[in-house]
Amino acid sequence: MAECCPLAVGSWAQGLWVSQPSSVQGTEGGSVTLPCTYNSTQEPRLGSYTWVKEVAGAWLELSNETQEFRGRVSQARDRSFLRERRADVELRDLRPYDAGTYRCLVKIPTVGAGAGNGTWLQVLKPVAGFECEADGGVGAEHRPWGRIVDRKGRREGERCEGRSAAGERVKDGPEL
Repeated sequence: MAECCPLAVGSWAQGLWVSQPSSVQGTEGGSVTLPCTYNSTQEPRLGSYTWVKEVAGAWLELSNETQEFRGRVSQARDRSFLRERRADVELRDLRPYDAGTYRCLVKIPTVGAGAGNGTWLQVLKPVAGFECEADGGVGAEHRPWGRIVDRKGRREGERCEGRSAAGERVKDGPEL
């Protein structure tokens, strides 16, 4: 577990503002990017960032050195961090355990340290095995291609696409 010093959370108190979305979704077995941007009162020449997962009141570092995430994490390049002010991280091979709140922590030596307000990662089960109901007729083949979920994670519907027995492209399900 990572322990760290108190940080300014989403404020200009130390001349550093860290911003991240309130939630993102990914599919089990897939990948997701946790986006994070920052602004500072000075042009950064040096700096670093870390992502942590909140677990039972403690912070678990999101890195390849942490057993739970080993071999599944990629960070933005230094150029993206300093020039574009991005502190994104990609998590691959998503697992149900990965669901939770993640915080982006940014340090700029000449400015200070800041933290985002947290991003809730929701890990969805892959869409498979449901039947698409399109006017395809006997011999039609369909495959799932998406799932609609409301903001609270409740399933609203599924979508699929495929080819009818006559070879026509068909789609079924609610629109995004």
